[in-house]
Amino acid sequence: MFAKDTLNHPGSNTYSRGSLGLDFSIYEGGASQAMSKLQEKRALGLKFEKANIKDQEYIQSARFYRGLQSLTEFRERIINLNKTESKFQSGYQLANKNNPVGYTGYLALKSLKNRLLAMEKETDAQVFEFKESLSLLSGLETTNIKTKNIDLFEFLNLHFPKPIAQEESSYTKAMTAYAEGENLKSDLEMAKFLPKVGVYSEANAYSGSRSTQAAYNAGFYVQMNLYSPKEQGSVEEAKLQAEAYRTKLDEAREREISTFNNLKTREVTLFENYQLIKESIKNQEEQVIYMQRLFQSGAISAIQFAEVLNRSADLAKSLLDTELNYLQIRSEFHKFQNGKTYESESTN
Repeated sequence: MFAKDTLNHPGSNTYSRGSLGLDFSIYEGGASQAMSKLQEKRALGLKFEKANIKDQEYIQSARFYRGLQSLTEFRERIINLNKTESKFQSGYQLANKNNPVGYTGYLALKSLKNRLLAMEKETDAQVFEFKESLSLLSGLETTNIKTKNIDLFEFLNLHFPKPIAQEESSYTKAMTAYAEGENLKSDLEMAKFLPKVGVYSEANAYSGSRSTQAAYNAGFYVQMNLYSPKEQGSVEEAKLQAEAYRTKLDEAREREISTFNNLKTREVTLFENYQLIKESIKNQEEQVIYMQRLFQSGAISAIQFAEVLNRSADLAKSLLDTELNYLQIRSEFHKFQNGKTYESESTN
């Protein structure tokens, strides 16, 4: 009569269960394949983006590097003109106001000298700007940047040969990869509405105070997203985004075709202008020599000689502008070349 109520107060026992399962998807509506291809397209797009940045930096570095030589040559021409003007003035007394003709020539030469000094200072500022930009691109100190004298066309033919035919730029290739990735997004969204098929298996082990037993089960399953308010319109949205990317890609390709054709036209024009200016400079240098002789014989006035020197300064500036523009045009062709190579150059 004093025994425990074992029915209402049972003893304490411990039971345990362990499970090990395997779930293998056979078909997921193509989601895995679409995601894998999408990641590949994104990686490819990033690769071409990197190449595009490299193209731009290569082009800019070449412009600044060869542009420094053009600026240096222009500065030397201006200095030589300044020396010619100073030598001319030192040999003649023109500052006498009682001689209106001579004094007018003196004022013209003085204005010319001021102009040449201003052009020299402006060139020094451009040289500083070019070196700073090149230093930023190359990582070199501006004091360590020195150019090697090389003919403009030799430099361009070596590093920026004119392409035979237009190739897609790295930028367009990147956009193509991204556009193809956007097409895969619609497949990825469509996969959410397709059936998913898989197989599974599970093993369970049960352990108690009396014994241990095991149980096994296996089977296959089919899942399908019949209705989901959150996913409504996602496929159509993905298709519209893909269409927008394709439109942007088509526009980029058309712009590149137009740019390439414009580059070819401008390259021919600038080349012809360059040859004409070079010939004019040669003629102008010869004319300066003869104008000095004419002044000595009294055939011309000092103001006429000053005009000749001004014309020489104008031609020197035109040559500089043409060289820099031609360098820019030829370097832009680099974006449309296939199998581009980057030579490791040292700006020393």
